[in-house]
Amino acid sequence: MSYQAQRYTQKKAKKSQKKAFVHGCSDKFRYRSKEMATEHLVAIRYHALAGVQQGALNTRIPIRAYQCDNCGGGWHLTSREDRYAIKFELAA
Repeated sequence: MSYQAQRYTQKKAKKSQKKAFVHGCSDKFRYRSKEMATEHLVAIRYHALAGVQQGALNTRIPIRAYQCDNCGGGWHLTSREDRYAIKFELAA
């Protein structure tokens, strides 16, 4: 195989790897399991809240982990509430 053919196949392989993160997953941390994501969630929240007590301003403190369908079933952390959670309010 010529040098140019090798370079072409390498570039093609890299493009196919990038397609797995088409929907904005490339700039997020990906965790392999829910347990790993939850461990990091607790650790990040602990350090972020300790920083807030010392005067640091954190606007994005993760509150939950979610499974991502775009990157092959990996898990991500988010500071947004679950949009599909059912919320009940008492009628006045």
